[in-house]
Amino acid sequence: VNVIEDRPVFEFETDKMIYNAKDDIISGSGTAEDVLNKVPMVTVGSDGEVSLRGNPNVKILLNGRPNRTGGDVDIIPASLIEKIEVITSPSAKYDPEGMAGIINIVIKKGTFDGFNGSIKSNVKHNEFNSIKDMNGFTFYLNYQQNKTNLYSSYSINNRMRTRNGYRR
Repeated sequence: VNVIEDRPVFEFETDKMIYNAKDDIISGSGTAEDVLNKVPMVTVGSDGEVSLRGNPNVKILLNGRPNRTGGDVDIIPASLIEKIEVITSPSAKYDPEGMAGIINIVIKKGTFDGFNGSIKSNVKHNEFNSIKDMNGFTFYLNYQQNKTNLYSSYSINNRMRTRNGYRR
């Protein structure tokens, strides 16, 4: 007898909401930005800025540790993400003063031993800016063996933002 229970895509606990990305078929491609756009209360702007409930003052953790790349999450392939935990009322152990909350990206364990990586390039064109003003390239390489993990990434992005208006 096999007893199989599917985990729901969204789980709610007392202090956090969990989005199980590995159970969502759409999360097999793209980057962490694409996965974060599917999480309620979380938005990723066109310039890659992650905000929680409209507030960009968010602490991003990878497996419970501070993200060494700062706020850039577009270098993490979506296929590596197991789940995303959104903590809107963090406890004192996270030093949450003045923060909108914490987003913890949990990476799958043990399934990607050896070398793996990805290359991403993007271009945009609209009526205000051309492709030469808005483009980017990201290279990601990872080597994992048992408890050793070497990680490297290189990213170049040109993001032009044009605003018009007046202030009184």
